[in-house]
Amino acid sequence: MFRKKIRRLLYEFLRINLIPSRFLPKKLYYFKENWEIFQKEKKICYSEKGYYYISPRVSKKELDNYYKKIYNPWRKQPPENLLIKRDIEHYLKIKEVCPELFIKKINFMNVGSGHGGISNIFALNENKVVNVDPVIIDYSYNKMIQYEDIENIDIKELYDLIYSSHFIHMGTDMERLINRIINLTKPGGFIFLETINGGNKLYEAINGNIRNSFTFYPTINYFKTLDRLKIINLDLIDFKRVKTKKNDEGIFIQLIAQKVK
Repeated sequence: MFRKKIRRLLYEFLRINLIPSRFLPKKLYYFKENWEIFQKEKKICYSEKGYYYISPRVSKKELDNYYKKIYNPWRKQPPENLLIKRDIEHYLKIKEVCPELFIKKINFMNVGSGHGGISNIFALNENKVVNVDPVIIDYSYNKMIQYEDIENIDIKELYDLIYSSHFIHMGTDMERLINRIINLTKPGGFIFLETINGGNKLYEAINGNIRNSFTFYPTINYFKTLDRLKIINLDLIDFKRVKTKKNDEGIFIQLIAQKVK
């Protein structure tokens, strides 16, 4: 609560002093713009389905503003790091749990693809790869297809594996996004999701505080309510991606599920 008051005082100082955002140091500029989009006149609410969310909901216009003013300028093109450690860890986990995906070429989708990451591995193995990200990045080096919005993808073509890492908590409607992911998955296909654990005090939603750019804070109980999915793995993991049973030690939630035929 104390930290929240400090943030509000800093924002009010910047607003009252009428300093144009373009003249602020970069960190203060990001702070002010983030506050306007994600915190001003907003509060944390809890859904009985098992997640916290910002109310009123962040609109598409507000989110587009965030990507335009803050996220896009920060993201370099093409990305400097085509793979990070987490991408490889996720790939190996999928290979261990879903070996049937690796005996033939598959349709693979990465929702919130960012730097490309795991998509590069699947593309190198000659699978069809579709990336979904609001930031347009040149993936032509690996013959990958990109969409800005998952709603623009034709439902007629379904996917063997849909993967999303640290993205579903940053949209305008988490439930709608996950339902769209399920709809685009082939019957018998697989879904891999990793996101923040909203039940952990680290993310402050429990105490009513908002993290900039986080619009939803799912708990592990939310993923137990999803229909049309057979859960294979549903774990709380720490920063080192080690499974933990304690909610306050689980920084992230990792789900691997199969769509029921």
